[in-house]
Amino acid sequence: MMSGELRTTNAFDAEASKSDCMSDFTARPIVFDMCKEHVKGATVLDVGCGEGYVARELVDKGASKIVGIDINSDMVKAASSHPAKKSCEYYIEGDASRLKETLLRTTNKTNLMPGGETNLRAILYG
Repeated sequence: MMSGELRTTNAFDAEASKSDCMSDFTARPIVFDMCKEHVKGATVLDVGCGEGYVARELVDKGASKIVGIDINSDMVKAASSHPAKKSCEYYIEGDASRLKETLLRTTNKTNLMPGGETNLRAILYG
């Protein structure tokens, strides 16, 4: 890991541990409402997926596949090991500023090939 990546990772890790922000709780209903017409049968890329809450909700609302990406390895582990995780959910560690590179590197895990997914209808940035 290069020093710039380490600084970015440390900054995101520090922010992820804070619980004083209500934006997740106030924005989530809006995100779900915006997605409801588009999510049925869709593949969704959740950038900044955190612990996978939004991804799991979108699967419950009909998404056929979710690929969640987060820079924080603890968040990816939490999402991947969540008891409610379904087989159509894939979580990977990666930097959103290098999204294509990350997806290419993890294609064997997510079965999502940049430019090859014809059913990708929603990309969420958390």
